[in-house]
Amino acid sequence: MFIGKLLSQEVKIPKIEFKNKTEDLNTYINLLKIKDEQALIIKIGSSSYWSKGLYSDFLVFENDGNVSFYKCFFPFDTNKKQKIKKERIRKSKRKLYWNFLSNANQNNRFSIVKSMLNIRSKSNVDGTSSMISVSDGLNYSLEITQGNKYSAFSTYSPHTFIKEKFPDWKERKKLVELTKDIYGLIEKYYC
Repeated sequence: MFIGKLLSQEVKIPKIEFKNKTEDLNTYINLLKIKDEQALIIKIGSSSYWSKGLYSDFLVFENDGNVSFYKCFFPFDTNKKQKIKKERIRKSKRKLYWNFLSNANQNNRFSIVKSMLNIRSKSNVDGTSSMISVSDGLNYSLEITQGNKYSAFSTYSPHTFIKEKFPDWKERKKLVELTKDIYGLIEKYYC
């Protein structure tokens, strides 16, 4: 299926194995005022108890080959206005984003086992169990959406659990590394 051309190469949004489906089109299409209803949207967010809202970044891949980046702030106080800033990625840089998307999909980086992201206790050899309690950590979230399909992942204070090699810490590490690599791509090849 032809999707778009980028520097005289065809680009396609890869077929991603989504975990969920809704009846309606995802709300990010309207929020970000995207014309392509089948654009692939990767949303990365973080929040803490002490923040005044949710900071989210959106990386949008459109079927015509365009790639855009949005920085958003959604205040917890509904009387305050949300802030959305859009940046287009230059044509000369888009291929790098499309390659990243393709490689991430081919290497199953979007296949994270959601049920393993928030295990908080483990069994000990003596029959007791251990828990980790974190009181001031960041919540990491990642969503991948297209049309009415989506996969959403979230984990609280993953670095604590990774450091302690708590059960299924590798799934938390996959989420953290994917998030880090997306931000690294954006920082290195921004606009």
